[in-house]
Amino acid sequence: MIFQDKWDTVPALKDSSPEIYKALQNAVSQIEHPGKCVLYHDFETDSIILKVEGNRGTIGLVIYNTYEYMGGMAEGHIKEDIARVLELEHRANRLVLEYIYEFYEKEGTWPTEISVLINNRKLGSINEILEDLISKGFARTWHPGRKNAFSTLSIKGLSLCMKKGARQLTHNYLRVVNSLADFFINDPQSDYVTWTQIAKKTGIVEEKWNFIFTLLYNEEEVFPRNPDEKSGKVWLDKDILRFEKIKSINEYFRNSHQILDAKRPAVHKPASHVIHTGVGDTEDGNKLEYDVFISYSSKDQTVTDEIYRLLEEEGIKPFLAPKDIDSARKGPQSIKEALRNSKEILFLMSPNSRKSDWVLTEWGASWVLDKPVTPILLNCEVADIPDLLKEWQKRDYPDEIQRYIEEVKKRLHES
Repeated sequence: MIFQDKWDTVPALKDSSPEIYKALQNAVSQIEHPGKCVLYHDFETDSIILKVEGNRGTIGLVIYNTYEYMGGMAEGHIKEDIARVLELEHRANRLVLEYIYEFYEKEGTWPTEISVLINNRKLGSINEILEDLISKGFARTWHPGRKNAFSTLSIKGLSLCMKKGARQLTHNYLRVVNSLADFFINDPQSDYVTWTQIAKKTGIVEEKWNFIFTLLYNEEEVFPRNPDEKSGKVWLDKDILRFEKIKSINEYFRNSHQILDAKRPAVHKPASHVIHTGVGDTEDGNKLEYDVFISYSSKDQTVTDEIYRLLEEEGIKPFLAPKDIDSARKGPQSIKEALRNSKEILFLMSPNSRKSDWVLTEWGASWVLDKPVTPILLNCEVADIPDLLKEWQKRDYPDEIQRYIEEVKKRLHES
C-alpha cells in the first residue's frame, strides 16, 4: 500500500516525531493492497487521520488523537487499525453501513431488512451484504431469520462511519466506558451501575441513550452481561478496568481483543462444515458442564423429550430448559449461562421454533459465542433454515437422529 502525507503546512509535527512517522510509513508499506493511505491533520478536531483509499475512492478513516500520535504507535497496531477499515472495502457494504446509521439518526429507530432493501435496490443482495457486515462484527441483527429483523450497528461499525454525528457518538460511547471503569474503581463490590448514575457523570443527554444502550448491548462478549434496558442497569466486573483511561476507539478495540483472547475458547468451524471441536473448558479453565444445549419450541416438547432421553442413554449430558421460556420468560440468565457452558448446540428446527422469540435469540447467541451447531429438521426443509445456520451439517428427525448421536459421541471422544 502506498503511503502519502499532507504535512506540508505543519512540517513541525512531522519533524518533531520522526520515529512515529517512520512507524506509519513502515506499517502502511507492509500492507498488500493496491490503494493508499493519506496522512493529514484535522485542525477542527485536532486529530491525526489516515484516510484509506481504494480504486473507487475513500474506504474509511483511521483516526488518532494527538495524545495517541505523540505518545507513539506500534507498527503492528497501525496495521491492525488499517486492516479493520479494509474489511469494509466493498462499496455496497460501506453504503449499507452508512445507511443504517443515517436511518437511525433521522428516524430514531433501527432499519429493518425490508426498509434497507426498499431504499438500496441497486446495491445487490441486501441479505448477503448484511450477513457479511454481521460476520465481520460491523452490525448485528436482532431476531435473526425474521423478514422484519432490524439491523443495528456495533461500536466497530459506528467507528467507521464517516459522518460527523457518528464520530460524536463514538466519543460519547468512550466516555461511558471510561465512567464504568471509574464506578468500578470507586465501588469494586458493586455488580452494576444505573443509567441515571452514568448520565449524571457523563452529562450525555437522554435522547442519545438509546444508541449508547445498543452499542453496549452489542458488546456482550466484552462486558459481563447485557445491560438491562428495563431496570436501567449496566453490569460491571474487573475487566472494565482495562478501559479506565482509554482516549481513543483504537485503544478500545485493542483492550477489547485482550479481554476476548482471555475469555474465548478455541472453537473452529471447518470448511467442510462437519462439526468437530476440542472445546472442553470454560473461560476460567473449568470443564464445560453440558455436552449439548437443546434449543427448541415448547410446542415440540414430545419430540424434544425423546431426543433428550436418547442422548442421556448414550452417556451424553444435555441441557434442556424445563419450562416454556417463550411465554414464562423465567431464568434468562440461567439459559445464557447454559449456552456458554455447553460444548455444542442442537437446534430442533421446526415451523414452531421459527416463530419462537427465544429460539431465535438462542440462534443469534450461538453465532456470537462461536459454538458448533447441528440443526435437526422436524417437519421442515433445508430452505427453511435461517442463514446463520445454513453452513452447518443438518440431520433429519427421526431418520438421522441416531446418526447424529453417534457423531456427538465421536466428537466428545476426540475432545
